[in-house]
Amino acid sequence: MAEVRELDPLAYEAYLRGDYAKSIEIDPYYAPAYVRLADTVYLPALTGFVAPQPAFSQMLAAAAKALELDPTLADAHATYALARLHTEWKWREAEDGFRHAVRIEPNNADVRHGFAHFLLWAGRGRESAEQCNVAQELDPFDADLMACRAWHDLWAGEYDQALASARRALSFARDPGFALHIMGWTYEQKGMYPEAIAALGKAAGGNPPGSGVSHILARAGHRDEAETILNRILQESKRKYVSPYDIAVMEDGLGHTEETFTWLNKAYDEHSGFLVYIYLDPRLRSLHGDARFQDLLHRMGFSKPA
Repeated sequence: MAEVRELDPLAYEAYLRGDYAKSIEIDPYYAPAYVRLADTVYLPALTGFVAPQPAFSQMLAAAAKALELDPTLADAHATYALARLHTEWKWREAEDGFRHAVRIEPNNADVRHGFAHFLLWAGRGRESAEQCNVAQELDPFDADLMACRAWHDLWAGEYDQALASARRALSFARDPGFALHIMGWTYEQKGMYPEAIAALGKAAGGNPPGSGVSHILARAGHRDEAETILNRILQESKRKYVSPYDIAVMEDGLGHTEETFTWLNKAYDEHSGFLVYIYLDPRLRSLHGDARFQDLLHRMGFSKPA
């Protein structure tokens, strides 16, 4: 049992404002602040906006501290499991952590949401959809959960349903980026390339087109434009962090198989966040029959072939 103690109101105020580092500075024994601090590190590392190391290690340390302070905190168990998955690819341990979190607090929508993503990565779509549905029932107006539903529909090949779920998410979202990315990826699979590029352009918020747009342009036959984006991003990678997974996606779109695997192996070496989605990502489906792809899955600890 965690020790029951009085919470510093200033620490709680900082927590509610989203200033988790300040909350910890005021009260270093407030476990929920460590969990939320870990969560803020996670998304940029997952999506490739920052290098996965030391980000995932920082996430792991913050979640471990939360567990040390309060082992009854469901969110701490879920976040720690997620961090271990990305730092060590501990699939069994991650599942055990999520299941323990669900047992502690079965009506926690965030825990159910995280567990749904884990099950999706693990190739257990039906169980993943069940957890996602429970999370939506617990928090029916959460735009991220609506977008998560769209993601499941996309992976299942239910493209019209994915678009409907993504549109619903957009009607509630304060930050539409996640839902717009799913819309773009779904439009690409439907062969609706202008719509796909428009959705990803909105998601980019005025920034230059990225890997997703390059892949779409290549599929649409606009190789020169796709190559231009790839070359620009390769130059940028000399000055700032660029996820090797994103570069692999661009190389794949252009049919550069050898270069694709070179970058995927770099992604493996650094534990790129999005690598856990590799055999679900429909953009890389053409690689599934390659022995190098199966070897990569094996090295990551996937128990199920693509």
